[in-house]
Formats: sequence, C-alpha cells, structure tokens
Amino acid sequence: MSFLWLVDRMAYTSKAPAPKPPLKGAFPLDHDGECKKQQEEYMACLSANNNMATMCRDASKAYLECRMKNNLMLSEPVEKLGFNKEVNETTEEFNRRMQSGELKIKKR
Repeated sequence: MSFLWLVDRMAYTSKAPAPKPPLKGAFPLDHDGECKKQQEEYMACLSANNNMATMCRDASKAYLECRMKNNLMLSEPVEKLGFNKEVNETTEEFNRRMQSGELKIKKR
C-alpha cells in the first residue's frame, strides 16, 4: 500500500466538524424593504455625524426595533442591546463633550 494512496483515502473519509451557528443567529436580509426607511435614516445620520455611531443611537434603536417587529432578527428587549438608562446617560455625556470640543478624535 503506497503512502499517497493512504493520504488520498484519508482525505475523502475524514468528516468535517459540524458548523456552529453564531450566538445571536444570522441577520436575514430585508428583501422586502420593510425597514429600508429606518436603515436609510440611520445611514444618513452616520454620514451627517462623521460616522459617529453614538450620535445616531435613536436611529439605530428605531432600525433594530423595526427588524425585531418584522422578524428579521431575534426579538429581545432593547435594554439588552445597549439601550438602557445607564448607557444612554454615558453616551449623551460623551456626545456633549464631543460637540463642545472637550474631546477630539485622533486622526491617523
């Protein structure tokens, strides 16, 4: 029995490990455009705010709520997605400091 024959047989008989799904699951595409308006508002907000996601939390929340309402993602409380009072207060403080010029983003 040649070594190459053995290697060839092993390649065809070995089983690949079973794939594991992501923890939160996959996000189905919005083929019907059910949340297109919210997505466009979020993207416009990002564009208007130098891609600072913290400035667009309301639009982000509206987009995620739309996706949950239309079964395009697992429905769960928005607090679990980072829209709770403590995070909101911290983000508002961060945004205030950015807008006042107290904080600056370093350019690379």
